[in-house]
Amino acid sequence: MDMIDHTGADPAGDMGTVAARNSGEGVNDGGDSYRPRVTRPALVRYSLAFFTSALALLLTLLYTRLIGTTAPFILFFAAVVVSSWYGGLGPGLLAIAIAALVTDYFFLPPTHTLAMSQSSFLELFLFLLAALLIAWLTAALRSAYRRAEAAQIREKLARAEAERAQRRFAFLFEASALLAGSLDWRTTLASMADLAVPEMADWCLVDVTEPDGAIRRVATAKLNTSRSDQAQARDHRYLPDLDAPFGVSRVMRTGEPEIYPKIPEPVLVDLAHGAEDLALMRQIDPKSAMIVPLVARNRTLGTITFISAESGRHYGPGDLALAEVLARRAALAVDNTRLYRELAESKQQLQNLVGRLLVAQEEERRRVSYEVHDELAQVANAAQLHLENYAHDYPPGSSEAREELERAVELARRTVRDARRVVNNLRPTTLDDFGLAAALRLHVEELRAEGWQIGYQEGLGEDRLPPLVETALFRVAQESLTNVRKHAQTTQANVTLERRRDTIHLEVQDWGRGFDPAGVREGGAGERVGLPGMRERIAWLGGHCIIESQPGGGTRVTVEVPLEGAVANEL
Repeated sequence: MDMIDHTGADPAGDMGTVAARNSGEGVNDGGDSYRPRVTRPALVRYSLAFFTSALALLLTLLYTRLIGTTAPFILFFAAVVVSSWYGGLGPGLLAIAIAALVTDYFFLPPTHTLAMSQSSFLELFLFLLAALLIAWLTAALRSAYRRAEAAQIREKLARAEAERAQRRFAFLFEASALLAGSLDWRTTLASMADLAVPEMADWCLVDVTEPDGAIRRVATAKLNTSRSDQAQARDHRYLPDLDAPFGVSRVMRTGEPEIYPKIPEPVLVDLAHGAEDLALMRQIDPKSAMIVPLVARNRTLGTITFISAESGRHYGPGDLALAEVLARRAALAVDNTRLYRELAESKQQLQNLVGRLLVAQEEERRRVSYEVHDELAQVANAAQLHLENYAHDYPPGSSEAREELERAVELARRTVRDARRVVNNLRPTTLDDFGLAAALRLHVEELRAEGWQIGYQEGLGEDRLPPLVETALFRVAQESLTNVRKHAQTTQANVTLERRRDTIHLEVQDWGRGFDPAGVREGGAGERVGLPGMRERIAWLGGHCIIESQPGGGTRVTVEVPLEGAVANEL
């Protein structure tokens, strides 16, 4: 992604300064300023040798005239030292050459001539040896000092860079934890903006795109807390300028960041979006700004604008890189919260659909139950009575006819019993009239009458449960006992129904052959009875249904239904 740099000045000047500030060059870890070593021009260094040698000559002439004794080399040694220390070995050698000439001419006999005696030659020779040694040692000491100074500077820069990296890592770690801490994307962006101040900016503005193409400013954080009311007024909705060559609109359109080491007036107007905001912007006097896009899955969701004002900070490439990392994490968090919200809405819609299907199913069961009870069961009962009366009033004359009539009466009785059983299974009247506990007790007694060894423990109390809860729990218990009859190859079971604080607990256990729950496939179309249907009923009420079984170890179905969620679905 390209960086758009709007400086309005010489890039080598402003950006070089900004880069130096962001790299830590020129600032030590203690906050004191220092300047990197600058190599002096050759003219300055050699001029220093001439100046120090001339000064040594003048002072030597002066104290020789005043005192009368001659010690010509002392001050020239000092000139060699100064020239070698500040200028290097070359200026030191030049100072030595000048000292040799002027001492031979002014101080060594015969004076005022370059000719010299044997003793003068020996003095000059010893001076040259000593001066050369001093110059070499001084230059070497200065070089070592400068290497040590450079190493110290590098160490300070490395330490400062390590501390900055550590701060940035800690900042990004805190930002990641903050971005993952909320499922409300507006809260997430507002928290991120608050975190960016003052670590990255004095002002942080967050804008997002809306479905109709408009831009809404959803978060504003600032360093100056005395202007909170004004900052809150800045959150607003506005239409973007699609052809804007810079600013938030351009970053939204292109997905490319922009950096302003200095903010020109047009950019200030773009950031303000209105006369009131523009006046506030001019009041805070922003110095520098960055605008980075919020991009997730190749889609620009919005922008984050970082503004430096009171701190006087000027942004550079290092700041932009950190801002882009933060923006990528924020965009990912926003995208995840939106996906989670869409998933939750889809799940809620599916749950509502399942609930409507279950309610419709129970209503259809009720309707069919009434029709069977009022029509088929009544017809079968009337046929049974007519056959019994006919057999009583007109006894058959033969044994064959008597057997046929008795068979017909028995078929009528079975039809009545089957009709009543179908009605009871479709919608037991006991459940509607007396509640869940009584309906289950009646069902258990019917199984005992068939020879089952089945226990029943109930602790609901006197209060009735919501109708949807009673229906769902009865269907789960009924289906569980039906599975025991069909598959468990046992008649030994137990049913427990009780209230535990704000939840209803149901447990149906058998000691049959068991099965592997992982190998059970979901039911097909229609009523979807069986294990998936049981789970759907309970999940719709906000509860959970746990089925535990293993081959040879029996089966236990445990259901927990919260009354609050059930009441909400009831409403």
